[in-house]
Amino acid sequence: MIDSDIYRGSLDSAPDDPLGSAQPQTSKGSKGRALFSLVLHALRARRVQAITLFALAALAALGASAAVWFAAWAYDTVARSVTASAPVTDRMVQATGLTRYNPAAGDPLATLRTTVEQSIPVAGTELAVAARIYSTVRPVDDEGRPAGNDVDAYVLTRTDICEHLTFVEGACPQRGEVALFREVAAALGVRVGDQVDVRGDQSLAAKLRVSGLYVVTNPLENYWAGTSYLRELGAVDTDANPVVVSDQTLPDLRADTLQVDVHVLLPSDAFVDPAADLRGTLRRGEAALRAAGVTTSVAAYGLLNRIDRDRFFVALGLTAGAAQLVLVSWVALFLAVRHTAEERRADIAMLKLRGTPGRRLGTLIGLSSGLPMLGGTGLGAAAGFVAAAAFAYRSDPDHGVLAVIHTSAIPAPEALALSLAAAAVTGLGGL
Repeated sequence: MIDSDIYRGSLDSAPDDPLGSAQPQTSKGSKGRALFSLVLHALRARRVQAITLFALAALAALGASAAVWFAAWAYDTVARSVTASAPVTDRMVQATGLTRYNPAAGDPLATLRTTVEQSIPVAGTELAVAARIYSTVRPVDDEGRPAGNDVDAYVLTRTDICEHLTFVEGACPQRGEVALFREVAAALGVRVGDQVDVRGDQSLAAKLRVSGLYVVTNPLENYWAGTSYLRELGAVDTDANPVVVSDQTLPDLRADTLQVDVHVLLPSDAFVDPAADLRGTLRRGEAALRAAGVTTSVAAYGLLNRIDRDRFFVALGLTAGAAQLVLVSWVALFLAVRHTAEERRADIAMLKLRGTPGRRLGTLIGLSSGLPMLGGTGLGAAAGFVAAAAFAYRSDPDHGVLAVIHTSAIPAPEALALSLAAAAVTGLGGL
């Protein structure tokens, strides 16, 4: 036990009895300075206990502060990680249906595209609208009659399709023209400039000029994801590779109905920002598309559910870990404060004998424990941010050392306030 004389020097040197046991005329400022000097003297005399309280409070505050910052950062990071590892088709909205051809109603594909854009207003979306008719394609002889081999294939037009094809001969079809898959052209025995006869189950019957022969540039790119146009990617399958026409040619064929396909590829960022309310947007868009006569399939719901599940487990793990650290720190603080109080009994008795009022005695005892814990709490709050920032930087170096504040879950000022509040509650909870 430290000798109780640690308080005596300060008491004897304090003018006008700063603890208030005598001369009441002494100024409050003088008493406060003397009391603070006395607390510092006691802390220096029992520096081991003070350092212990400081370290335990810092540890508790560090865990609480880091948990807040890391939870806010992990909210976005989990979404990015799950989205990056998911197949492209998990970010898609697909819609299929039949639409009747009506010359007076204008271009059905343009109308459908406008409907989709208005129904799913998500920035950065990749949208592809297609229409197709199943038909039989045959070459045309010199007299203009169908002759020779025939091939069953879809006559297809799709948004920007020529940008994803490589033309080994010829070019992208214009109005009144078709582009054939290279192996389909070989099976029909036609070349660029020849005519082919296109007939369908409906009233479709037309003769179109062959403008080019193509191969698929990259069947694995996002453009073809979720489609059934290429049943076996890279395989020579004449029934699977469409006859490509322009968006002006397909309506000119005047088929009774067109089979339409819509593929909406949502950007990865749309799954990160909670303010975007992606699930609500998709539900409203799904209802609007159903009203337009197309059946929707929203694979993005499954991806959103996986993100929510992983966010929940990360938050649960952080909360459990931080709670365990805080509880252990509180128990340790309680034991440390109790042990310190035991050693101060003789000092407290001496102060009472010297006539120190109870209120000032309580202040002295509280400050002797509170100052180290307050200092530890401040350091722990700052260290918690540094620890979370260091871990976030290692996982997300693109945003630099402040990657931890790049979060859409909680704005940085609110995260700072929450971390300070959590650090204060945990670091000073031992009091």
